[in-house]
Amino acid sequence: MLESGQIKSLKGRYAIIELESRGGCAQCGMNHFCRSTESDMREMRVLKNNVACRPGDIVEVETPARGLVSASFLIFILPLLLAFGAYAVVYYRTDNTGWGVVAFLSCFVLSMGFVAGANKWISKAVSVQPKIVRKL
Repeated sequence: MLESGQIKSLKGRYAIIELESRGGCAQCGMNHFCRSTESDMREMRVLKNNVACRPGDIVEVETPARGLVSASFLIFILPLLLAFGAYAVVYYRTDNTGWGVVAFLSCFVLSMGFVAGANKWISKAVSVQPKIVRKL
């Protein structure tokens, strides 16, 4: 996914980019988190990717599809798969729905902790981070 934005600041090998909100932002359920300041702009930290740039430059930013798909799977699908798996195992071992629900909820909460830990590890992987492709 390609977007363009203006560099606000540089911090080491990263740049803080100010991007305009896209057309779907108005209908998004998470809109109040992104636009908590009532601004039509959002900020993103991206790799400079050896592109010579300075604050005020307009740049094109690419977010790898692999990063979007893996993040979506990790956040939305994996916790549910683990929780349903825990329910199935406990229910078929005990034949008790109550214990199955307890296992589902426990596994779901634990998997959210796993997601938080994995987020720190995955965010360091250069292959899934947004990068500056070129200066416009």
